[in-house]
Amino acid sequence: MEAANFAAECVLAIECETQSGRPAKGIVEFAKKRACDLIIIGYRNRSGFWSRLLGETADRVSDHAQCSVMVVKAGSISTST
Repeated sequence: MEAANFAAECVLAIECETQSGRPAKGIVEFAKKRACDLIIIGYRNRSGFWSRLLGETADRVSDHAQCSVMVVKAGSISTST
């Protein structure tokens, strides 16, 4: 929800939803149904299994989304004023 607080300060419309299933497919379908202009997806620099899983999610979203995708490394956005 930190992203929602950041977006509110920037006067952006943001929607949050929890789903089960394949993350990349769910994100792409969510964005398509709502005609989103931009998907912002986080990425944590981890090793091994988690690195492959999280990296693949961001990669698949950027490959299949019909809108622009911004991949943001965890901790790279500061919400302090």
